[in-house]
Amino acid sequence: MTSLPFRMPEPIELALAGQTWSAVDVGMSKADVFRFDGGRYLKTVRRAENDATFGNLDDERTRLEWLGGKVPVPTVVAFARDDSRDYLVLSEVVGR
Repeated sequence: MTSLPFRMPEPIELALAGQTWSAVDVGMSKADVFRFDGGRYLKTVRRAENDATFGNLDDERTRLEWLGGKVPVPTVVAFARDDSRDYLVLSEVVGR
């Protein structure tokens, strides 16, 4: 497996350990998105690129946790932040 182009904090590495990944290049956000073979997704964004319109991944985590059980949304598996990036690991949502 090729390494991701950045080092991840330990909680994120643990959530994705042993899984292979592929980049997701569809979408309009500034986040880098990766799909892992265990049905998990990693979203990461440079802290300097957080944006006033869409907020940051910590805001997204809060909204998804609030929506959970109300509508079909991904489950938040892990969240972490370091000096340069935010990281959010999400479950896959079944549907079409």
